[in-house]
Amino acid sequence: MNKPLDKGAVKNFLDNTVTETKIKSMFLDATRVNVTDFLYHSINGHDFLFDWVLSGKEKRKATAVVREIENVKNLARPGPRISAQPAARRSMRSR
Repeated sequence: MNKPLDKGAVKNFLDNTVTETKIKSMFLDATRVNVTDFLYHSINGHDFLFDWVLSGKEKRKATAVVREIENVKNLARPGPRISAQPAARRSMRSR
């Protein structure tokens, strides 16, 4: 009898791709979230959200959108990348 193929890696890849597609489509559908301000990557239900946003409100909204997705186990937000001020107004000390 033939042994069934181990589809773990393929299944994980497809699950990650589906989750990333859901994130993108939900960002496109959400109000007050600009999809081009975010990068995201999903690895086995652990999602990483990188952002370049100008308001804390947009950051909170995007985080809430991602947490609504069914297979998201953990949401990581590496490093502070949020600025409430336009870049031209920031002082040299805050860079």
